[in-house]
Amino acid sequence: MSVFVLFRNMSRKGQIGGHLGSSLGVVELTVILHYVFNSPQDKILWDVGHQAYPHKILTGRRNKMHTIRQTNGLDDFTKRSKSEYDCFGTGHNSTNISAGLGTDLCPF
Repeated sequence: MSVFVLFRNMSRKGQIGGHLGSSLGVVELTVILHYVFNSPQDKILWDVGHQAYPHKILTGRRNKMHTIRQTNGLDDFTKRSKSEYDCFGTGHNSTNISAGLGTDLCPF
């Protein structure tokens, strides 16, 4: 619940731009995934970057959320080179299906 409240408050203040609906729709799912699975050892794939905002909050990037989509700020998509919790660089929707299959067949 606290992630939802934080995210909602940040979006109301205009600190987070972009597509908020997809992030707000997965807040509870994100909390449960991080509770049940041992991330970053267990890989969590997101469909699109703006769906992963709650994931970013839970993985130590909360204090940088206000810089999202700004020059030298936090990326609005997941990126392997930026966080050990991001196992796939999200882009367009549905690319995670191929990434998930590839990760399963040839783990990294």
